[in-house]
Amino acid sequence: MLIKFLKFFFFLFSVMIIPSIVMAYFHFFADMKSNDWSVYAGFFFGSCLYFGLSIINSNFLKHNSDWFRIFSHELTHVVTGLFFLQRIQRFSVTKGEGGFVEYHGSGNFVITLSPYFFPLYSILLLIIRLLVTSNILFFIDILIGITLMFHLVCFLKQFSIRQPDIQRNGIIFSFLFVLVMNLLFIAMLLVVIRNGFTGYASFLHVASIKFVDLIMVSFKGIANLIMR
Repeated sequence: MLIKFLKFFFFLFSVMIIPSIVMAYFHFFADMKSNDWSVYAGFFFGSCLYFGLSIINSNFLKHNSDWFRIFSHELTHVVTGLFFLQRIQRFSVTKGEGGFVEYHGSGNFVITLSPYFFPLYSILLLIIRLLVTSNILFFIDILIGITLMFHLVCFLKQFSIRQPDIQRNGIIFSFLFVLVMNLLFIAMLLVVIRNGFTGYASFLHVASIKFVDLIMVSFKGIANLIMR
């Protein structure tokens, strides 16, 4: 009963937070001048490069990219499972039968849904980006572009109502949670490339202000309906 209540609460929360995050995107990009977009040159090049490689008609690339998508899916389960202090017991990826992860622990919906919203390789590269010298940032950004597009393609190919991960947590809840988290992680990548993590903190601050504004407008609208 508690889980159902929390999921219903999250549904109401997501109705407000999704447009708030979208408005924060508009706020972030609205003040960018034409020459500011050059900071994303590596990222855009990497994104285009990924799709360029994807259209190459190669059985080798197709066969191995399918396997790598499954591997990345299960690896994300492993990483988030370890983050939540689960003990990984078995990790398996096969070419024909898919993959699975077995872990000892109670688990949670974040671990279950993590492959659909957590761009693992992109976040690792973002951390590396903080540690390297400025003369190779362009190449790191290319890799971030490639890996983020890979994540989004994996999400589109793997997110399905037939997926056990989705069925286990409910279709509506899974979709809304994954959407919110994708918006937040993609914003992190885009904002940090330009303004660092302090810029991402400002992005979240703007989103929270928009969120409060939407709640206030909604309450005023409901109050006006009741008073009529």
